[in-house]
Amino acid sequence: MALRQGTTALFHREETLHPENSLEWWYVHGWLDGPGFRERPFMAAFFRHNLSGKNDAYSFLMAIQARNAEKVHTKSWITPSLVSQTRMKAETLRSLNLDGMFIDSFLREFEEKGAPREVTLVEEEPEIQASPFSVTWRDYRFEQSPHGFSLCFQDPDTLLDFSLRLQSLKEPVDLKKEFYTDPSPLEMDYICYPRLAISGEAGGEAVTGTAWLDHQWGEHKWFIRKEASGKSLGWEFFGFCLDDLTEIAMLIHRDSESGKVLAQSVMKNDGNGRVESTSRFSARPSRYWESPATAVRHPLEWDVDVPEWGLRFRFRPGHDSQEIPVFGLQRAIWQGAGFVEGSLQGRAFRAAARAELQGYGFIHNPRQYLNTMADRVDRHIAEFLPREYSRERLESFLGESARDYEPANYQEMLAGPVWELLSRQGKRWRPIFAILLLDALGTPPGPYEALVSTLAELSHSGSLIIDDIQDASALRRGRESIHILYGQDVAISAANTLYFLCSHLLFGHPALTRDQQLDINEVVIRQFTRAHFGQAQDLFWSRNLDGERLEAWLDASPEERILQMYALKTAAPLQGLAAAASIIHGADTRTKAACVEYARALGVAFQIVDDINNFSRSPEWRKEPAEDISEGKMTYVIYKALAGLEGRQSRRLKEILSSPELRSSPECKNEAADLVRDSGVFSSCRAEALAMVDSAWENLSRHLEPSYAKILLRTINGKLIRTDIRKMKE
Repeated sequence: MALRQGTTALFHREETLHPENSLEWWYVHGWLDGPGFRERPFMAAFFRHNLSGKNDAYSFLMAIQARNAEKVHTKSWITPSLVSQTRMKAETLRSLNLDGMFIDSFLREFEEKGAPREVTLVEEEPEIQASPFSVTWRDYRFEQSPHGFSLCFQDPDTLLDFSLRLQSLKEPVDLKKEFYTDPSPLEMDYICYPRLAISGEAGGEAVTGTAWLDHQWGEHKWFIRKEASGKSLGWEFFGFCLDDLTEIAMLIHRDSESGKVLAQSVMKNDGNGRVESTSRFSARPSRYWESPATAVRHPLEWDVDVPEWGLRFRFRPGHDSQEIPVFGLQRAIWQGAGFVEGSLQGRAFRAAARAELQGYGFIHNPRQYLNTMADRVDRHIAEFLPREYSRERLESFLGESARDYEPANYQEMLAGPVWELLSRQGKRWRPIFAILLLDALGTPPGPYEALVSTLAELSHSGSLIIDDIQDASALRRGRESIHILYGQDVAISAANTLYFLCSHLLFGHPALTRDQQLDINEVVIRQFTRAHFGQAQDLFWSRNLDGERLEAWLDASPEERILQMYALKTAAPLQGLAAAASIIHGADTRTKAACVEYARALGVAFQIVDDINNFSRSPEWRKEPAEDISEGKMTYVIYKALAGLEGRQSRRLKEILSSPELRSSPECKNEAADLVRDSGVFSSCRAEALAMVDSAWENLSRHLEPSYAKILLRTINGKLIRTDIRKMKE
């Protein structure tokens, strides 16, 4: 950060507009010193886009650290023309190596509703002058003069105005020339001013500092790999200046999906005007940070070794939470300030540094996102219901006692069986549904994430344990059921305890009012009641299935009654989560009704798909194949197969279903399962499930403003219904 005393601005180069190129940006990253703060980082970047070949579109990113360094204030602006251009490039986007359903959800959402709320749609166009370059857009102004550059912007949180003068203390560097000595598909024209002196005002008070300026222009080669169309790219960039006037810039370009390095280079500009570069270095992330807002895992700490220069350093962020939302499939980037510590030719150094981490917000496979969120859910559960009990934790559940509690007893009877089930890595899609819905409604889920995660998963786990006992299921998630491992008495006790703990979660919750606590508790009780009535109906059918009753049921067309049972048994917990999210958000009556109805449709559709997957031979199905046959269940899929089969096949399926002896025979069970598979009803049942969810989504969508949470909600739930594990590799 220190500047050599007595240096003055002697260097000038005209940074004019390059309209012949489809992409161009001006990027300033700096550190300010002023009254009450030191080395306060900021960033302002203006982008010109031309995806259509006709009209330009624009975007702007800005970030400044709060004076108390606890958070970063950000802006992310786009013009409507950028939305229009993105729509025109829909087919190009669909060719990328990203999840197709996420791309479709993204395109459909902003085509129908507009840009996501994480970015601001600015109707007025910026005022731009080509030479000398200047741009004015709302409170942002950037222009070049014979003496350097001027930059003005406003802190989005405090609304304080910043008016800064930037003067170059050294010649700019042509990083295209230095980074890419050989022809490269990734190159862009790239002029870099690594060492600028800042003077000016912030909120009317004098400030000084240093800055780094990049001006880049070209095509979209930094984002999509030319020789392998469809490869979305990411990169890491680190830049810093040393006290001896040495400057270091490092760029690593990667395939954003595989992480494979496609090109890398590091530049060193010494204090005597000598510039050199090399691609022979290693860079390894040593710490990741998971964004609470996006669940993106950014590699924030890096170890770098450039042997031929005797350069080694570690980059650390000054503040982890420097993520900035962006418009597009990437959702967010990490772009911010930190510092480096290391040595150059044996001389130790410590310096302020800037970093760009691009490409980590893409959704290549929703399962990766789900796994990240599932790990977060499990951490919340473990905080509430630990694997090992302490006296303090037991007292939080049970109150103080004159005698000591005995943690080992509860360990064996409660924690053991519960965590045996939880450790089998269920999908955790129910709590993820609740978190995304709350976010999509417009309430940041952070203060409530632990509540809805634990509420959803504990009640679900309790129901699974009881369900396996009632159905005499041998397997759950690929291993022996809990009642088989621990005995029915222990399993029933553990499951019932999980039910009661749901109310314990609510009362005294610091982010909920007393009325909200009572309203959500009422929802929980109603949810349990509905689910158990649904289970009673399911048990009645399986307990009383014989030939005479089966014919009577089929004559009465039980289709709607089966769907009603699904709405009670399977959808009720999901409806409870939707109602809880609506209560937390303070949704109006219509919005709450739309949320609950969507949850009902999703729960019913999920059960239909679960019925289909019950006939899978894939190892992805971690229960006994065709278990519904052996249990004598009247599922929607089995009913449709019975209605669709004719002649001997119909009679044989009815015969097996009606006989407990035949159903218990592996040969007969497999024969019946083949009859259901051969009936051809799977595709029509899945289509019905999709239609239910799509119809309910259309209604819900009208009540939700555009957001990335809404796009992910649509994507994840769509995957849930569309994924056919019967077609997965066996």
